[in-house]
Amino acid sequence: MLLALLLAGCPDEIGRGSTQVIVSGLLAPSSLTAVANGGSQVLLTWADHATTESGYRLEMAIDAFNGMATILDVRYLPANATAFVYPTFPNTTYFFRVFAITSTMESDPSNIAISYTPNVPVQPTGVVANPHTSSEIALSWNDVSGETGYVIERSIDGGLTWTGVGSAPPDTRSLVSTGMTPDSEYAHRIVAVNVFGRSTPSDPAFAQTTTAAMSFYAPGLSGNSGQFTSYAVEPGGREHVAHYELATSNVLYASRLAPGSYVTTTIDAGPTASEDVGGDGTGIAVDPSGKVHIVAHDRTNDRPRYSTNAGGAWVATTLDSHPSGAQPRIVCDRATGELHVSYLDSVVSAGASLIRYTRKPLGGTWRPPGGVNYSLPALRHSLALDPAGIPFLLGMDQGFQMRVYYGLLGGGTTPGGVPPMFWSPLPAVASPQPAPQVDDTDMAIDEFGSVHVVFHERTSGALYHAFSFGPNWTLETVDQSEGFDLGAFCAVAAQPVSRRVHVAYFDATRKDLRYARKDPGGPWVRRIIEAVGEVGSHASISVDGTGMVYIAYRDETNRRLRVAIGRP
Repeated sequence: MLLALLLAGCPDEIGRGSTQVIVSGLLAPSSLTAVANGGSQVLLTWADHATTESGYRLEMAIDAFNGMATILDVRYLPANATAFVYPTFPNTTYFFRVFAITSTMESDPSNIAISYTPNVPVQPTGVVANPHTSSEIALSWNDVSGETGYVIERSIDGGLTWTGVGSAPPDTRSLVSTGMTPDSEYAHRIVAVNVFGRSTPSDPAFAQTTTAAMSFYAPGLSGNSGQFTSYAVEPGGREHVAHYELATSNVLYASRLAPGSYVTTTIDAGPTASEDVGGDGTGIAVDPSGKVHIVAHDRTNDRPRYSTNAGGAWVATTLDSHPSGAQPRIVCDRATGELHVSYLDSVVSAGASLIRYTRKPLGGTWRPPGGVNYSLPALRHSLALDPAGIPFLLGMDQGFQMRVYYGLLGGGTTPGGVPPMFWSPLPAVASPQPAPQVDDTDMAIDEFGSVHVVFHERTSGALYHAFSFGPNWTLETVDQSEGFDLGAFCAVAAQPVSRRVHVAYFDATRKDLRYARKDPGGPWVRRIIEAVGEVGSHASISVDGTGMVYIAYRDETNRRLRVAIGRP
């Protein structure tokens, strides 16, 4: 008899054995409980007594696991598990038991736990929360059947505790939740109800309210405008905005001194007043005397254009006879009035185009343009000046490395008395991956000479900031969230004195205008500027010495230029 028991493998106090193997530490779970959470979930908990288990096996049946029981579902859970949320249907009885297991052994079963789910609506799904205003968040969800209404619940602690904040009638699919504070994140969930009670609450959806720190303006235009904006603000507060009007395919210029109104003028329609000018970018700069300088691309003739009111009335001229002009940039040295301009050559070699560069001293003539370094046309290159007036150019080479070049004056002169510029590269800009898919960039240099680069990386859908003071780059994430595309149309400005970095950018998933700022050594602070409709593409940013932030952008819903001003 003893030999027969050994060959059969007898159970012991630590688990069911086989083939003379005794497993130590495989005690059965105990105290299994099953509590219905509405009709779509049962919350299971148990006591873990095993010490050598590799996991747990959960079994579900619709009877009491008697001799004729049919096990309808099996779930395998990790070692040391003591809880599981089991998906269910309303108005159904469920039986559960749990085993501790290894690859070859299993414990005795736990006690059997029984749960009856009430006859309530199924759990609402597809809940989406989006910013709406500084006190509101817009909610939407999939309608369920059999409900008599919905309850909206809100959490201010990340989903730990919930408070009812509203209700909605049956068949509702959306609602605007109100009564929140600006610049704050909230979680919302939806509960369907009927005469039998509450459904399982939906999964939470998180969103942040917009800031209340901005005032909004829409310069009065009847056309389709606001693309490819560029913004400059004088120390006295006068605003200057260049942008592209789709209705006429011309470059527009808007200006004002608050609290006055914006005055808008068409400043370039091309050499014959019938060309498409400005449809892939504009650039704007203001010299020390308050005169405005604007560059744009004449796409009809494929030439760069330069417009200025330096002589009083606006005058527009072609800047380069070579086929070129895409993605124009212009900056002005506020100390000397010297202008610097860059744009892309139309000739593409090995997938890249030369960045062409020219400059003009105050009261002088333009230096003959020439190629500087290569950049991929799909990436919008950037141009900035350091405190000494040295120009810096950012582009991406054929090896998918972002490079910053700085210019140094050489000997000799050309007609107009402008000496040549020689360019030297900094080390490659720090990158989140070996071959980043970058489209939008911008660059600013603070008063200490630190170079700040922001860029949108498409594959990760994230906005990054790389900064350098000396030879090395430091990379950090400005904004990234799984499932969202953040950072397109990014624009950066460095605030005088404080060196605070300000960034405006577009949330391409939720179609919102977003903003982030960072003090030296501090964390990024993020704000949502505007979220009603589709707003925020084609953003540009400027900041004055007091920290007032100016953002121009496209209101796609109303097809117009939009301006936000404040201290977010």
